Amino acid sequence: MKRPINVFRIGTFANVGRPVLAVNGKTRLVAVFLSILLVSYILLVMDNLSVSAQLERDAVFTSIKVTNGIGVKDLINGGTAKIYYNQDPVYVNITLLNFNCSMTSESLFRLKVISVPTGNAWESADIHVAEGNSSEITFDLCRMYCGSCAQSGGTVMIDSIWSSGENLSQPLVFTFRLYYYGITGRVFEEEKSITIAVVKEFVAFSQEQNKIENGKTGSLGISVSNLDDEIIHDLNLTIDDSGVFELSPSMRELGDFEGSEKRTTTFDVKTSEATEIGTYNITVQVAYRDFSGSTHVESKTVSIVVEPESFPYLIIFAIAAVAIVGTGGFLFFRMRSARGEKRAAKKVQNCCPTVLE
Repeated sequence: MKRPINVFRIGTFANVGRPVLAVNGKTRLVAVFLSILLVSYILLVMDNLSVSAQLERDAVFTSIKVTNGIGVKDLINGGTAKIYYNQDPVYVNITLLNFNCSMTSESLFRLKVISVPTGNAWESADIHVAEGNSSEITFDLCRMYCGSCAQSGGTVMIDSIWSSGENLSQPLVFTFRLYYYGITGRVFEEEKSITIAVVKEFVAFSQEQNKIENGKTGSLGISVSNLDDEIIHDLNLTIDDSGVFELSPSMRELGDFEGSEKRTTTFDVKTSEATEIGTYNITVQVAYRDFSGSTHVESKTVSIVVEPESFPYLIIFAIAAVAIVGTGGFLFFRMRSARGEKRAAKKVQNCCPTVLE
């Protein structure tokens, strides 16, 4: 009968012989310290062996392209994509390269998606990629479902990042795990994580009090703020022609905006006398490129209030004032003239008494 081999020659305290030589306290402490180091090293080696065994990497991800604004961004080497709140769809296109997994009729791959903050998990349907070939697998984070459930006749669970309880105030982190199912069972092949930041608005608008009198020309003031902490490039504003006003210019180019920068610009607005009194909403489109080069287009609404033409009170007041002053001066002059005539007649009477006949 063969005896088992103790590779590390570690026994129990019961069968460890006592040392022949007596040792002092310092030597004993050194021995304990060295033993701790040895055990730590062994655990580290075993942990590394375990990790190496977990990821076979006979099939790997070569790119992970994620929706970024209205463009895409490859996060295979890290980084963060940015999407709008409630944006739909939000695609993750994963390129899978199978360079060493044999693909028989019973072999397959499956992708598992795990939301790191919430722990929600989804699994793809069966994926077949021939050995030595690559294929692109597309996930829509707005329509995540359990593909393996459908394969086994179970219920297909459809979910969305907008309804799955994700904390949208923090970046979303998703881990993609690739499993290979072959004759030896399930093998853990590859794992990558991506980060997606959700932005409700990249650009904020605020407007001044825009009131214009009927039939006159005024100004439309718009303040633009970059809500992101990254630079945005080539920002321009375009005002849609409402058919009510004459707007000049129709487009204003504002250039680059640093993170959190705010700037104000104005447009000339002309109304006709036929323009009805009231409040009009105008659509302003803002277009720009974010720091990664993706183009964004957002629509904002601003208001213009058309008021009735103001009555020329100042002119009327000036005319009335002139009339009052003129009338007063005329009366004063007439009264003064009348008094002068009376005095002259009185002098004539005193100098030349009337002769009675």
